[in-house]
Amino acid sequence: MLTFEARSEAACSTAWCTSAPGTSTVSRTLLSGSSSTSVATKPLDQTVPSLRLVARLVCVPRWVAKPEARPSRASFVAASASGCRAALGLGPQPWGLRSLRPVELYVIARHGESTLNFENRINGNPAVPVALTEHGREQATLLGQQIRHVPIDLCIHTRFSRTRDTAAIALEGRDVPFEVEPLLDDIDVGELEGRTLEEYRAWKHEHTRADPFPGGESLDDAARRYAQAYRKLLERPETSILVLTHEIPIRYAINAADGSDNLDGPAHQLANATPYLFDREALARAIEGIERMT
Repeated sequence: MLTFEARSEAACSTAWCTSAPGTSTVSRTLLSGSSSTSVATKPLDQTVPSLRLVARLVCVPRWVAKPEARPSRASFVAASASGCRAALGLGPQPWGLRSLRPVELYVIARHGESTLNFENRINGNPAVPVALTEHGREQATLLGQQIRHVPIDLCIHTRFSRTRDTAAIALEGRDVPFEVEPLLDDIDVGELEGRTLEEYRAWKHEHTRADPFPGGESLDDAARRYAQAYRKLLERPETSILVLTHEIPIRYAINAADGSDNLDGPAHQLANATPYLFDREALARAIEGIERMT
């Protein structure tokens, strides 16, 4: 259940607040010239069961929705572009737009802690069953609490059981369809399957990103696969999608969207079951950056 909070004209460019019983959800945007900035990503605080969203919102309506007139999932943005720009003193849209499309939100999270995470071993074969630890299940529950009041139209997970199990726990009790996307699978490490993290890192240190793991794929091959998966997300009709995947595809997306020249940095180690938010423009930048660096 969402309720709109009244905003002054000045606030039109700074914040959109929604709330639900016992929680507060805030999305912020900054306007530069005649267009809004596109915020790439931001991890959500896992210490409390509330959600603080940072995403692209062009403007905030200058009206208060009556309790009986609650918006649908697809109507987060209800103000016209011309009216919003007038409130900011920016004049009419130069491109002649008269309305704003709904914000497209992609909540992308790593699975909860798995038994092999705990043992510092790697797994790139989805046929190998790897369960969540008890801590991993708790992380998945907390993820569900954080996104409880976020409308989710679809959940996409990989072929790995740890992503499916995390999604099932996080969305328990919600009527959200699930789909499998193999393109977001973890990297196929071939003969390094089940080896320690130290062995995996030592192999990477001696090879380039273009070198395939023995019996597996290369890091660049996997990166191009992830870009293809993200492109498919942009083609979907849903406006709010939860994606449960693995650390590396999220790392690549964050760094590429932020304009880094290194897919592995500056963001590198990502916590389990921590959601990162992308709008359409940020995800498009991620795709462009990944493809440019591979």
